[in-house]
Amino acid sequence: MAREQLFHDHRLPGIAARRSIDNRHSFKPHIHQGLSIGAVESGQLLVTLGSEQLHLVPGELIVINPGTLHACNPLGCPARSFSILYLDLPMCLTLQQTLWQTETFLPLWPPRLADPDLFADYLHTLATLLATDRDLLEKEEAVARLLATLFQYCASAAPAPPPPSLSAEETARLKDRLSINLGEQLSLAELARQRDDNPYTLLRRFKEATGITPHAFRLNRRIDRAKELLQSGMEIADVALQCGFYDQSHLHRHFRALTAMTPRQYQINFVQ
Repeated sequence: MAREQLFHDHRLPGIAARRSIDNRHSFKPHIHQGLSIGAVESGQLLVTLGSEQLHLVPGELIVINPGTLHACNPLGCPARSFSILYLDLPMCLTLQQTLWQTETFLPLWPPRLADPDLFADYLHTLATLLATDRDLLEKEEAVARLLATLFQYCASAAPAPPPPSLSAEETARLKDRLSINLGEQLSLAELARQRDDNPYTLLRRFKEATGITPHAFRLNRRIDRAKELLQSGMEIADVALQCGFYDQSHLHRHFRALTAMTPRQYQINFVQ
C-alpha cells in the first residue's frame, strides 16, 4: 500500500505538495489549473504531456504548465515513488512580475529538467513543506527561492524595473514587526498585505536592506529572546515554546547552529 504525505495550509494559499511512496496507481489524463513541478524518487515514469511522451528517471524534474492535459504513470516496474508541488497560477504570476514585465503567466519550457542543483533545491523545498517543525515564513521563502530559479531557467521576457530600496524607516518598521509576538506564525503575504506590496518584492527588498531574509531575521530574534530566558533560569522546554519553537529539539537545532553551543551549555555557563 502506498504511503502518502500531503501539505496544505490555509495560511499559505496557493501552495500544496504530495509525496507518494510505493504507489502503484495509474492516472487518467487530467488537467491542473496551476503550475505543477514533479519528480520520481524511485522507479521510472512515462509522462504524457498532450501528444508528447517523456521518460522521467530519478534526478530529473517535470514541469507541467497550467491547463496542460497530462498523465504520469509507471514505466516498467508498477511501483514507484514520486512527489509533486502544486502552485496556484496567481501566486506564480505575482512572483514572475518581480522578474519580468508581464501581465500574464509566462509558460515554462523545456518540461523535463536534469539540472542537479535545481533538483536538490526542489527536494529541499519539498522537505521543508512537509516538515512539521518549519515556520510559515521558512516554507514560503523556500518555495519563492525555488520558483525564482526555475522561472529564470525556463522563461524569459523584458526584465521588470528594480524595485525601490527600502528606506531606513521602512526597514526599521519591518524589523519591529518581525521582532514581536515571536510565537506567532507570520507569512510573507501577511507582511506584504500590511504594506500593500508584492510579497516576493518585499522579500527581495528586505534581503537587500539587511543581508538576510525575513525568516532568518525572525529566527535570530527568537534566539536572542531564548538567551534572555535561559539566563533567567527558565526550563528549556518552556523557553522553546515562549520563543515560537515547536519543541525543545527544534530550539536545540537552531540555537546550536547560531551560537555553536546547546541551550543547556549556554544556560550552565551564563546562569549562576
